[in-house]
Amino acid sequence: MSVDRLLPTDDARELIELTRDIADKVLDPIVDTHERAATYPEKVFATLGEAGVLSLPYPEEWGGGGQGTNQIQRLVISRSLRSG
Repeated sequence: MSVDRLLPTDDARELIELTRDIADKVLDPIVDTHERAATYPEKVFATLGEAGVLSLPYPEEWGGGGQGTNQIQRLVISRSLRSG
């Protein structure tokens, strides 16, 4: 069941779309394999870095997105709960 949320900015909507896209295209296809093998998908970090997701919580003056960890954690938790 989808929930429409009021988001503060277009940037927040774009971040949610980006994380959904990565989860659907990169994580979903490999998660079962890694869970069964008890392995860690290390290459995923390269994908997250290329997408700019890893730098989001860091200040802009350090090359980050200046997003803060709370917003990112909420997005990740929300995505995880929806995926089951």
